[in-house]
Formats: sequence, structure tokens, C-alpha cells
Amino acid sequence: MDYDAFISYAHADGKDAAQSLKATLRGAYLDQHGNRAGGAWHEQIQKAITQSSVFFFLITPDSVTSDFCQQEWAWARAAEKPIIPMLIERVIKILGAEGTEARISLTPQET
Repeated sequence: MDYDAFISYAHADGKDAAQSLKATLRGAYLDQHGNRAGGAWHEQIQKAITQSSVFFFLITPDSVTSDFCQQEWAWARAAEKPIIPMLIERVIKILGAEGTEARISLTPQET
């Protein structure tokens, strides 16, 4: 099956945006399982990327640090797919000592 688009996103913070984008695109592939245990998932994802006309990468703090999203990006590049990055959340995630995390918004706040 061919897809019009493949949507790459981090399940932790990009799911709502990914589902909204899929609703506007006909025939888009969206991995909604999030279960990456076992070895079959990468073959299914890679095949979907290869069969897609375009690759959307939803940029969120978790997607830019996700090994899975980075792998999907690499497969899209290897397949020479057009890549459309979409900025979803203008936030920097900073990891601190002992696993603490802080998020800093880059979006101007209204006063």
C-alpha cells in the first residue's frame, strides 16, 4: 500500500499534533501503537516510509531527542523522501543532574 505521507512524532508530546495532521491528510501513515518491543516494528515503519510520498517530522522536545524519531528521519533520507519539518512546540528540554528535567519555552508570553 502506498501512502501520501508518513508522520514522524514522539508519542510523549506530539501525539495530538500528529493526529490533527493525519486528519487533514488523506492516506497518511501514522504509527499509533508506540510499542517498539521486538524486532518487527522497524521493518513495518521502514516499509511505510519507503511507500510514502513525503515525510513529515513533527518537532517537539521529545522528538528531537528520540532515537526512534531519529531512525525514522535516517530512513526517510536514505529513501530520498522529501522531508517537511514542522515546529510543534518551541521548547528547549534541559536535562539536569540526577535525571531532573526543565523545559524552557521559546514562545513569547503575553502579559
